[in-house]
Amino acid sequence: MHCIKLYSLINTRKFLILFFLITQINSKFNEKGKQDVVDSHNKIRSQLALGNFVTKRKTKRAAGSNIRKFVWNTTLENSAHSFALTNPSKHSNINDIGENLFWHWSTRPGDFNKYGPQAANSWIQEFHEKYWDSNILTNALFGSGVGHATQMVWADTYQIGCAVTNFKEVHKKTGRPITKICVVCHYWPKGNYLNEPIYLEGSPCSKCESKKCDKNSGLCI
Repeated sequence: MHCIKLYSLINTRKFLILFFLITQINSKFNEKGKQDVVDSHNKIRSQLALGNFVTKRKTKRAAGSNIRKFVWNTTLENSAHSFALTNPSKHSNINDIGENLFWHWSTRPGDFNKYGPQAANSWIQEFHEKYWDSNILTNALFGSGVGHATQMVWADTYQIGCAVTNFKEVHKKTGRPITKICVVCHYWPKGNYLNEPIYLEGSPCSKCESKKCDKNSGLCI
């Protein structure tokens, strides 16, 4: 009987190790996936910079004069990757790093790289569901539930690194296997400082610290 228990324990450990390894598959985006994440963020920021971003009230926000263009940062990618592997249920609160989280459950998850742009679209949707009446991040605005969106468009933030991972779960109602997808994005410099402007209004790129502009996107480089 002891042999049976030991054999069962060994097999259980093997299963857990295999399960843990499975959850780590796709924990980083491939090169195209990374670029898709950056492009989806910059597309939104460009809409805002050029004065083409439409809010819940079906009105366009004023153009932005100092919104920077995002670039990928491997250090941020690695920190997002490490946190994603913990199967997070809430924010990490890492000092000096902005962070957005996204979860999705699916029985047919497919290509995990698609969840980067999907996460970005989900986060920016906060501005389409909530009223964005102040360009200053007031307590009221932040408390309305737009924290993911404001971090995405925070003008001074220009570096991003993200990771995606998946965890095997059992559906609570059906009892069938289901995949939980988690996307973590880390940002630097972090945004979401209360009582500070999300971005400065004005002609695109007119207040770039670098004095350099991507004229097509209206973003500072």
